[in-house]
Amino acid sequence: MSGNPKLCESLLYHGYDHEEEGEKTPFYALTSDFDIGFARLKKFFTSIEPLFLENGYDASKEIKEALEFLEQHKQPFLLLETIELDMMLTEGADNLRQAVEDEIQRCLLVGRGIDAIPDDKETAIEVIKWAASDPENLFSAINFNSECDYVDAGYPMGLSYWESSLYYRILNKKEFEEES
Repeated sequence: MSGNPKLCESLLYHGYDHEEEGEKTPFYALTSDFDIGFARLKKFFTSIEPLFLENGYDASKEIKEALEFLEQHKQPFLLLETIELDMMLTEGADNLRQAVEDEIQRCLLVGRGIDAIPDDKETAIEVIKWAASDPENLFSAINFNSECDYVDAGYPMGLSYWESSLYYRILNKKEFEEES
């Protein structure tokens, strides 16, 4: 989601169920450019793969599968609908919008962090190690070991468990405009 993320109207939700048409609370999502984010993800994976090996874990299979999945499901843009999670943490139109804007800022931070990784592999490894050792740094929450995707170990990285099933019907532009 680091590919120039922007705020957009949710494509899945249109206000609370109890609200009347015309008085619906606006719900938001974020969208970003796939190619920019995918290039960053490839750079990041290339840079961190040796760190897994240093910790006795070969993550190459998961990295390869993640990249292949994304390549097979490539679209011009990504859409991240956060409204269900946001509604668990906050309420009110302004707070819900702010939650998505905060997520956009985190995505931008990730993009800047990956852009700052040097292209030289050896230097990149040292920079990421240094950054991961600082608890205030972007990369500090990553486990570069076999527990990288375990929720119980902290923040799951998202290397595995890719799924292409969407449990909602996304409207095309014409349908969306007709229902809005």
